[in-house]
Amino acid sequence: MKKNYGIYLLIAFSMLSSCKNEDMEDYQCASTRMVSSIIQDEFDWENADFMPTPAGSTPIPTPWIGQGSLIGTYELDVINDRKKTEGWCLLYNSFSTDPKNYQQNPFFILYNEYRGIMRIFYYATDSFVQTSSNVVDNLSIISPYPVKMFNFADKEIVKGNDTRTSLRHIQPKPFDGSQPLASQRWYMAQYELAYNPDIESIPYNQIVFNFNLNFTDVGKITLNGTSVSKLEGTIGEQSEGELSHAFSKTLKEGGKAALSNVSYSLLKKGVDENGKNIFGIKGSTYQKILEKVGEAASGSVGGAWGAAIGLFNSILFGTKTSPTPIYATINTEMKATGELSQAGSFPAMPITLYMPGTQIPSNAPGRLPIYNKPLGVFNIDGSGLNIYVTHTKRRRIRHDDPYNPGAPIIESWETLTCGQLNDYSIYLQFNPEVEKIADINILKQEVFAMDKGGYVYNETEFQAYNSGEHGTILEKIPDVQFYLYFAIEVKPKNGCPSTIISKTFYLDNIVRYDDQWLPELN
Repeated sequence: MKKNYGIYLLIAFSMLSSCKNEDMEDYQCASTRMVSSIIQDEFDWENADFMPTPAGSTPIPTPWIGQGSLIGTYELDVINDRKKTEGWCLLYNSFSTDPKNYQQNPFFILYNEYRGIMRIFYYATDSFVQTSSNVVDNLSIISPYPVKMFNFADKEIVKGNDTRTSLRHIQPKPFDGSQPLASQRWYMAQYELAYNPDIESIPYNQIVFNFNLNFTDVGKITLNGTSVSKLEGTIGEQSEGELSHAFSKTLKEGGKAALSNVSYSLLKKGVDENGKNIFGIKGSTYQKILEKVGEAASGSVGGAWGAAIGLFNSILFGTKTSPTPIYATINTEMKATGELSQAGSFPAMPITLYMPGTQIPSNAPGRLPIYNKPLGVFNIDGSGLNIYVTHTKRRRIRHDDPYNPGAPIIESWETLTCGQLNDYSIYLQFNPEVEKIADINILKQEVFAMDKGGYVYNETEFQAYNSGEHGTILEKIPDVQFYLYFAIEVKPKNGCPSTIISKTFYLDNIVRYDDQWLPELN
């Protein structure tokens, strides 16, 4: 008998067309995942009681509550910051109810689209006994291609074309008195990522994330001369190798470190037994930061937010779960006594991951990113970050001093001024994926001056006048460099509170000197 294929096709078509739109989307999404090499479970990380694990295995609580939680190492403003509506999405997940896909020492990764923040959550299931005092995390980008994704991380002031490939942190010690190392326990590492415009053109097998979690004994640490007995902040490197410098037996200069992911609660607690803040910030500036951060968190950002308050690199993020939702990076000079010892690696390290945003084929081996879009909110093209500065000096000799007739007096006028200030916003590079879900506005763009001691000047022109015997100096122009500051608002289209990202950039100060002697005045 001849089969009527037309009837079968008609029935199949009618069944498909009767599906609701959301059912079709679920079907298409599931179909996409089914051809992946490893299927990754999606789960409700906000509200779940336990992580996805195979039936019959020991239940694993979520990181937010229960045995082995992150509470005690991180403040509640960090723990409660995990809402999908506020930008968090699942990037990778090795937890699974399928025994074929589940692995020991599992992990999952969350990413915030509005902030460019990535958090790696790792759960140690294998037993190990160590007495080391600190956890050290490391995230590297392994690629022959230059990338700028770590451009914003672990530094107060950003170099426009920084292509560093590794971030290393000494993690905070638990403030609840517990020891930092144990099995059946959660660990977390957080990284700020900048947008890399060329990421989609890099072959997927030529660029990967490589994550390591290690442990080590850390000797005594001082930050800007203040001893840190209980390290509650995350110490990062302003450039690669600075932690090794600080603990070197032969190098005595210490290391240029950065306190990363500094929250408002840590800012308030960052005072030693003598009343000094561990950040090395001047007392008046420190109090002003605390005051302005509180104002900003309450919604009165306005013109008060900027380099003038002393925070050059910060994220004031939109959330309803924290009264003061901020992360800041603060540069510091770190010196150490002793050395890094008792070092070792956590089980199942390293973890190597495909770079989201690259063109990964569905049959590529391993886990594919669940969110496969370019990461980061924005970056900047450093090729145009320069400013022309004119240093003018006019001098003449006078002989008309009525109190000392005939004696030579040197009179001088000195001016330091910027040339025409450019609109540097043309060098900003925004992630088109973020522009689809949020409106991005530049709240502030300013050029400011700062001396080597960290004192900020609001003006961009300086003058000094001197008149005295043999050129006695009474007034002096400060030794300053000019920098660029942006405050950028990311306003979600779903009605969630805005995120304000503040970044300060180095400007190449191109100085032109103009020094002239005027005719003598008798």
